[in-house]
Amino acid sequence: MMKKNLKFVRGTLHNLDNPEEFVSQVKTIFENAGHLEETFQILDASDFPHKPDWNRVEELDRSNSVMLSENNIPEKSKYIEMMLKKLKISTFHELDDIFLMSESLQYIIDYYKKAEKVAEMSSTFAKAVDLAQDTVIILLHMKIEIVTITTKLCHDIEINYNRTISGEIHLQQCLRVLIELDASAERERMVQLVQEDIELYDKSKLEIQTIEKLWIEATKELNTLLEMNEYWGRHVMHFKIKHGLLALKPVSVDVPMDLSILEELAKLFEKVEGLRNLVLLEKSESKKAELESQLSQGEQFLKNYLTQSTTSDQIRNIVAFTNEFISMATKSLDISYVNREGGMMDNMKKYRQLSDQQKKLGSKFADLLAQNEKIPELIYDQRVHDETKRIEL
Repeated sequence: MMKKNLKFVRGTLHNLDNPEEFVSQVKTIFENAGHLEETFQILDASDFPHKPDWNRVEELDRSNSVMLSENNIPEKSKYIEMMLKKLKISTFHELDDIFLMSESLQYIIDYYKKAEKVAEMSSTFAKAVDLAQDTVIILLHMKIEIVTITTKLCHDIEINYNRTISGEIHLQQCLRVLIELDASAERERMVQLVQEDIELYDKSKLEIQTIEKLWIEATKELNTLLEMNEYWGRHVMHFKIKHGLLALKPVSVDVPMDLSILEELAKLFEKVEGLRNLVLLEKSESKKAELESQLSQGEQFLKNYLTQSTTSDQIRNIVAFTNEFISMATKSLDISYVNREGGMMDNMKKYRQLSDQQKKLGSKFADLLAQNEKIPELIYDQRVHDETKRIEL
């Protein structure tokens, strides 16, 4: 059982004598059920091919039972193996072989800055969408009113024409109705709305162009960030394993990010790593002893800096805040928000449909006016026709 479970883990131990030492190096990840549950999220059914009826809740309970137990080293190693594989880390010591601690921390810091930038870009996009949405809603209401007024005017003119032609009203009354319609408040309102509609539509086009540009730029940055996510995960795991990032308290919304603290920490790591290299390379025993003394002081200072509450506050927050930025950006840039029913593009579609209706009504209105203008001529022709017929009789 031990041999089977440690098949992969043995490759991660290098010169370690026993798996207990390996498990102890990563124990900070598994100190309580809350941390375990967060870590367990990276696993899924594909990691348990021997369990066709795999159930996340049941497996999480089993994982907690194993990892929180006093012993059960083989099973603990098995879960650790799966998590490292999931992160595409072939060996535990590969982390140390590839990354210096200063490099991992600097990568985490840089990734946070990029995530913050993308979140800001997505927020700007969301605000632009809301602004354009307000404009489009105003446009839609204006267009509805234009269509409503034009429909009524067409109806009134058409009735006036039919009543005049049928002889129900006299020509003078017909002309008076036309003059009243032309000078009516509804007619003035329609002319005003049409002008405002043209001006506001031009504004909305610029706003939509801005939205498209913002979306393209922000989405490009987000995709770049997501492409870096795997490498970021490795650096985070490196830091988690070495300094128990997951074992810290939950994120506190009361503590704002102060990157200067972590940037200073990265410099301290870099200084200590540099001294370690100098110690290894130094041939002079006296100089080497001096460097070792400096290294010891540097390591102690680094240890003290790490244990300060201000430092731990920043360490515990940066990963969670980074994920929050990415989540915020992903949600804000979801184009379905713009295309949803009642959303901006849906309203623009309705607006264009009403614009087509307005064009048809506009043509009808013009035709009806022209038709009404011919009423005197039609009445005259009818009278001539009637008189001619009477004479013939």
